[in-house]
Amino acid sequence: MDRPLAILALVAYFAPFVAGLWPRARALLGRGLWVGVAVGLHILALGVAAGVLGRLPLDSMRWTLEALALWVVLGWLYLRRQPRMDLLGTMLLGTSLVLLAVAQVAPAAGNAGPLDSLWLPTHLALILLGLGCFAVSFTLSVLFLVVRRRLKQKRLKGIGRLPALENLDQMNYRSMALGFVALTAGMAIGGTWAATHPDRSMGPDLTVWGTVALWVWYAAGLHVRLVSGWRGRAAAVFGVGGFVGLGVMVAVALVVLRGWHGVG
Repeated sequence: MDRPLAILALVAYFAPFVAGLWPRARALLGRGLWVGVAVGLHILALGVAAGVLGRLPLDSMRWTLEALALWVVLGWLYLRRQPRMDLLGTMLLGTSLVLLAVAQVAPAAGNAGPLDSLWLPTHLALILLGLGCFAVSFTLSVLFLVVRRRLKQKRLKGIGRLPALENLDQMNYRSMALGFVALTAGMAIGGTWAATHPDRSMGPDLTVWGTVALWVWYAAGLHVRLVSGWRGRAAAVFGVGGFVGLGVMVAVALVVLRGWHGVG
């Protein structure tokens, strides 16, 4: 029942994405209206799924990816207030489109059952917030590398429409730091919930170890940045590498485990 709404949201997101790549289409596919419609449909799809299931639909691969795509779009809606964010918006919409499209072919079966407390949905929401921030960090890192390369090659045509490197670096750091804090809190809450519900605990699995590895990666990067002032190109490459690792973890959960924690 919620899938048609998600597909309609996918189509609505595609309109401003095309407008970002093809300036002549902006008059017809103006971003404001289409993004508003897409976000509304996106939230409605998750809301309908929650109403039908009687719980937050965040424990299956399909709904997790849909929620992650929504976090990415919300991140863009926040960042668009900064100057010269058109290209970043197109990149973030493209990332959200990929996540939402993959969600439509991912398993929809969940493993959490009826909710008896707020611990589990809080754990899931925080984990997704962390992953969404890392997705935004990845996009900022790629844009940083693109702008830096153009400056080094002295390809200055249109460079004034792109964000300054310092702004990109600072936004990347903030997004990475927020994602790390959210991921840490989500892992702590999830571990506490599992410890207090031994009858429903499934124990460590590939997704748990993958999340721990992701946490260690970003903890190391943020530590080096704070202690040694590591920033610029190195930080951008680090952000790209972290998201690649995240993609591998999601691919393993999707293809091998057919769901989170080995239950699909």
